[in-house]
Amino acid sequence: MNVLIASACCSREKEKAVWAMRNRPMIIPSQKFFDLITRGMAQDKSANITCLTAIPVSKSTCSIKSFDYELEVVSENLRYNYIPFKNGKITRFITVIYNTFKYTKRWCKEHKNEDCALITDTTTWHCAIPARIAAKLCKVKTVACITDLPDYTNIKHKSSSVKAIINSALHKLINADIKKYDGYVLLTAPMYDVVCPKKDRPYLIVEGSIDPLDIHTESI
Repeated sequence: MNVLIASACCSREKEKAVWAMRNRPMIIPSQKFFDLITRGMAQDKSANITCLTAIPVSKSTCSIKSFDYELEVVSENLRYNYIPFKNGKITRFITVIYNTFKYTKRWCKEHKNEDCALITDTTTWHCAIPARIAAKLCKVKTVACITDLPDYTNIKHKSSSVKAIINSALHKLINADIKKYDGYVLLTAPMYDVVCPKKDRPYLIVEGSIDPLDIHTESI
């Protein structure tokens, strides 16, 4: 089974490097969740896991102007592909969207006629949307991993502000896109009513996760 995970999740080593390059702290809630999901899936040696990652930095949090493509091999069946992008207010989104679409389409073609699927983090919309579209064009199954609904992921602005208008349009785009997946991984059952009103696609509820390294056993 070949799995492509499009998100902002980095390897644990890369996460440390990202924290070091930021000029101010910034919490990425999905990092821990997707790290556990990714590493858990990689425990199955028959699975070939490829992560397509948009490094979680922005112009306001990092002074580096451009990021090149980077490949990090964590294990025999787990690797991270870090998307190249220009770190500007607008160019970051444009370059991530373009390169995500390109790399996803390339991955799908490389695994043509094989058992494969795409999993996305919908909170990283500029990575999730182009990846889903590319996978759909290549007839690859798509699964949305939804840790939060669009209307709750951004701070609300005054209705008269330009940013509020952009956010409103973005929310509508994301809300429409998350309804187009073949399946879902959700944190709560009520989410399913929102993302799949017709209730005609499979879903899985993940109520909790644990890092195997945190499990301590004592002999009796």
